[in-house]
Amino acid sequence: MWFAGTVAVWNTFAIGTFLAPTTGLVLLFDSIVSVVALTAAFLWVEFTIVYSGHGSWLTDRRRALLWLEPAAFAAYEGMTVLQGNLGDGATVQHF
Repeated sequence: MWFAGTVAVWNTFAIGTFLAPTTGLVLLFDSIVSVVALTAAFLWVEFTIVYSGHGSWLTDRRRALLWLEPAAFAAYEGMTVLQGNLGDGATVQHF
């Protein structure tokens, strides 16, 4: 369920990236998409471990280690947004 919800949020903000009226919103939505996409990958790993019958392997310590990298990336993206790097001087190239 968490995985499906994460993918839904991912897709919503990906569409928002294309529909955003300002460059700042495009970059904000793109940052959110980056964090959610990374989170989806780790949720998929966690899902497969539990689904394969090895759920006991996911102790609190191992789960914390598994989520350390996505948390660090989310913090980095959050600092980027808070530092105002999404200002009017930013440019976005749509392909």
